[in-house]
Amino acid sequence: MKLFIDTANISEIEEASKWGVVSGVTTNPSLIAKEGQKLEDVIKKIVELVDGPISAEVDEGLAVDMVKQAKVLAKIHKNVVIKLPMTMEGIKACRELTDLGIHTNVTLIFSVHQALMACEAGATYISPFMGRMDDAGFKSKELIEDIVTLTSIHGYDTQIISASIRNLQHINDAALAGSDIATVPFKVLKQMVNHPLTTAGLILEYYFSEIVYITAYSISSIFLGIIILNSLEKSYYTKKHWLMFPALSLILIVFALFIASDLKRINIALLYSFLPLAMIELFSSLKKYNFTNDYYFLDASANIFKPAVVNG
Repeated sequence: MKLFIDTANISEIEEASKWGVVSGVTTNPSLIAKEGQKLEDVIKKIVELVDGPISAEVDEGLAVDMVKQAKVLAKIHKNVVIKLPMTMEGIKACRELTDLGIHTNVTLIFSVHQALMACEAGATYISPFMGRMDDAGFKSKELIEDIVTLTSIHGYDTQIISASIRNLQHINDAALAGSDIATVPFKVLKQMVNHPLTTAGLILEYYFSEIVYITAYSISSIFLGIIILNSLEKSYYTKKHWLMFPALSLILIVFALFIASDLKRINIALLYSFLPLAMIELFSSLKKYNFTNDYYFLDASANIFKPAVVNG
């Protein structure tokens, strides 16, 4: 089942067109009115965004007037489909436009016999309204199933566009009933990727990966800090000791950035890159004030480390 977007809002169409799942657009006078623009201007913008059928609805009236308006709209682009009302005049216009090679979409279908009339008039598409059927106390899924049976049994080429989609259940029903297309409001289209279990799974996966990442890096940082502390102590009284701390800082920052798996982790990585340095400071303070005053210095003549007493 193909997905169309049911809107005249250019921003919504532009965003939805980037998803790679929208095959066409349907509009109607009320949607056009919301945008405060002329129908022709809106259609010209839409055809630049979506390479697929674009339904443009003519004003309801006499067949001759609808055909006249339809001819103007059809000249805008080859993808323009003329949307006609399910009335006798609409059926007349449908037949005439079909004979002229102009694609049509007969809308406001609520029964099998209406769908039959549109199919016999050569409609390219028919649009049964699911939401309004449910509002009136009828079962919209059964209507779609019956129309699918109609077109299948009699071999009509007319495609079914399930319209008046209000929620995700309507999309599910249309798809399972065999509808060729569902034209869906932008808001409902965005909801199609959601499910409570998917959301819960993503949250669990994210926090588990973060816990593993932070724990592993913290443990490695502690051990690295101990190793570096030992190296600092052994080189404390050499002439090169003043280079050791900034050099190690740079190495740790590079190491942290290397571990960062993506840009979102760089801030965390930078933060944790200073953990070994903090461990060094902590161990040094404990050693200096509380536990021992034994440091080591390098005896260059003997090439060995000797204990030295450092006064607090």
